[in-house]
Amino acid sequence: MGRNVYLIGAAALMLGLAAKPAAAADLRIETPVQRTGPAMRAMHLPDLVIQGVNFYPQKPCRPGAPALQVDVTVQNIGKAASHAVSNAGMVQARDTVGKNWGNGHSLPALAPGQSTVVHIPVYYLQGDPGYMLGFHRFKVTVNAGKWVMESNYNNNDRMAEVTMPVGFCGLLPDITSHKGPQIGGKFVPWGGSVRLGRKEAKRIQNGQCVFDFVYQMSNDGKADTAPQFVNRLRERGKLVAVNSGLSLKAGETKTLDTEPTMPAGRYAISVSLDDGNAVAESNENNNLFRVIADVDNTCGNSRTMLRMGGTPTGMHMQTGTRVPANPKLNPQPEPPSSK
Repeated sequence: MGRNVYLIGAAALMLGLAAKPAAAADLRIETPVQRTGPAMRAMHLPDLVIQGVNFYPQKPCRPGAPALQVDVTVQNIGKAASHAVSNAGMVQARDTVGKNWGNGHSLPALAPGQSTVVHIPVYYLQGDPGYMLGFHRFKVTVNAGKWVMESNYNNNDRMAEVTMPVGFCGLLPDITSHKGPQIGGKFVPWGGSVRLGRKEAKRIQNGQCVFDFVYQMSNDGKADTAPQFVNRLRERGKLVAVNSGLSLKAGETKTLDTEPTMPAGRYAISVSLDDGNAVAESNENNNLFRVIADVDNTCGNSRTMLRMGGTPTGMHMQTGTRVPANPKLNPQPEPPSSK
C-alpha cells in the first residue's frame, strides 16, 4: 500500500506551535509499490506438463469399441492448484501422420506437485480399419483450449510414437485371385481349360509357340501384406517360374505376366500365390489355382516340360486395376498325364 507523507515547516515544530493545515505545495505523495505484476501472478498459478505416454492395444477390438488406450501422465509443477475440467478434452492424443485418429479426456483438479494418469480411449477406425496398422506419431496435449490459466503454456504437449503390427485388431491381408488368366489372349477361368495353337502364340521360337500368360492377384484383406512374398508357377509339380519381392496393399490388385514356351501337348499349370505362406492371412486356403492348356500340333510335335521365356525369374509385374469381387473358384485337382 502507498504512504502519504506530510512535510511541515521545521520552524513551526521547533517552536512547539500548532501546525496549520498544509498547503498543497507542501505535500509529497510517494508512488505506490507494485506487488501484483506478471512475475508475482506467475508464482501463484498452476503449470501443467506431460510426464509420460504409454500405448496399450485393447481386446476385444471391434467397431464401436476402443482399439487403443493411451495412458498420459500429467503433473502440475506450478505453485497453485489447477481446477477440474470435466466438460472438455483437457488431455488429447491425436495422430499426426495421416488421419486425425485420436480422442480426448477430462482432467481432475491437481494440487501443486500432484500428478495423475489419464486413460484416453482411441476408437476403432471404421472408415479405414487398415489405417490403424503400422507407424503412428501422436501429438499429446494438455490444456489445448487454455481452459485453465497457467504460468506457462509452452510446455503443454509432447510427441509419442507407436507401431501397430499386422494382426492388430484381427486385421490381416488375404491374397487371392478372382478371375483366371489370359493365355495367348484367351481368357480361361481358374479350374477351366483352354485350347491353343499357333495363331494364339505371341511368337515362334525354335519351331515352338511362345504364349503370353497373364493373371491377377488381389488382396481382399484389411491389411497390407508383410513381409514380401513369392509366387511360383508349376507344371505337374515341376517348378517353371518364380516371381519374388511381391507386395499388395489392402484392397489392391496387381497384374503379373510371363511368357511360357509350350509345344504341342497338354499342360496342367498351377499358380501358387504366397507360396510358402510367408504372409499371415485371414484365409490361407485360397492361394492355389490351376488351369489346363491343350496345345495343338501347329506348335510342334515335341511335348516337353513347360519352359518360361527368359530366365526362371523373368516374370514381369505391373500394377493392375481392381477387379470385381467374383465368387472364388475352388482349384480343381490336376488331371492325369496324357502321355
